Amino acid sequence: MTAFDAVTLASIFNNIICSLIGCFFLFQVSRNQSGHKKKAATYFFLCFFFLGSAFTLMMIRVWLPIVFSIIMANGLYVTTAYMMFFGFLSWFRIPVRGIHILIMMINITVIITAMLFFYLHYRSFITRVYIGGINNATLFFLCFAVCWRHRSQCGKGEKLAGAGALVCVLASLIPSSLMSVRPEPALFQVSMTITQNLGCYFVLGALLSLFLFDQIDWHYRRSVRDELTGLYNRRYFNEQLDRLLVRGSGKGCLALFDIDHFKKVNDTFGHDAGDLAVQRVAREIQESLPPGALVARYGGEEFVCFLPESDEPLARHFLEHIRQKVSDLAVETPRGSVAVTTSIGLCQVLPGTPVAQAFKCADDALYQAKRAGRNTLVSSVTVSR
Repeated sequence: MTAFDAVTLASIFNNIICSLIGCFFLFQVSRNQSGHKKKAATYFFLCFFFLGSAFTLMMIRVWLPIVFSIIMANGLYVTTAYMMFFGFLSWFRIPVRGIHILIMMINITVIITAMLFFYLHYRSFITRVYIGGINNATLFFLCFAVCWRHRSQCGKGEKLAGAGALVCVLASLIPSSLMSVRPEPALFQVSMTITQNLGCYFVLGALLSLFLFDQIDWHYRRSVRDELTGLYNRRYFNEQLDRLLVRGSGKGCLALFDIDHFKKVNDTFGHDAGDLAVQRVAREIQESLPPGALVARYGGEEFVCFLPESDEPLARHFLEHIRQKVSDLAVETPRGSVAVTTSIGLCQVLPGTPVAQAFKCADDALYQAKRAGRNTLVSSVTVSR
């Protein structure tokens, strides 16, 4: 064995180790997931399983019949690309249907048939390289397209996964591109080993980052969202309001909501009915406010919202609409229908107003609304610097 052969063999073995590591960690990830994410992790695990199998075949190919190597190698590489594609489909909640499996089987059959045809009839190595490279690059580009089309606004892991798919596109095209410049099988072998090494490690890191950033985003959402209603929580609202008022540049209106006689609802219909009433009121508030409004559950049966760049008449228009929609609600429970109303305190504030002062103004207005008989909207005086 020459030094060149030894280095090539070591690189292939390195790829096998990377595939095994990928299988191990993605298997562990799949065990701690559920639903569509578990399916995605399983497909990604299979992606590295088939990729490792292809690398193993590459290592022992000198002891195998050439026709068998052609069939197995091309089948494994195409299957690897499809497993990645199916993984991304599952991640974005796109079902993997029977038609997808059928297309994969047809694609594998066509590729293997073409490879055998050009080997048996033309002995054309470079043509087989072009066919395999273009086919795999197309599949990996579809993976990138799915990630790019369906990525979330803050999905860092999804962006990295898309970048990993692009690296696979390059890894598929570089060997065939080099062959068009210098058609030597040894050059193809070296370039293929190197690009596969790069792609294997990059994709493994990208896929693990996909799940890692998803967990980070999940914990962040739990830290700023109220679990019952899905609205922002009190801490996050106060932080954002402070930023808008103290360091912001525009005026706005602050409103406090309080569900009337909420204790009576809990005592009469049960706490489950109370939770349902809170959820319904939260939904009405969120759906009725204009884009850009900041809304949160402030605690118990209380809600708060801030309308940036809004004056008192415009804010009254939205809030009165909310009050009317809430008063029309009929929350159905096993113990009967629950009618709820809400009192609202509104206060217009200016930039630079301390958060505590703004809340005192809105709270005073809310107190007046309750003294006025509840199910009403009261606006307090404007708070200035």
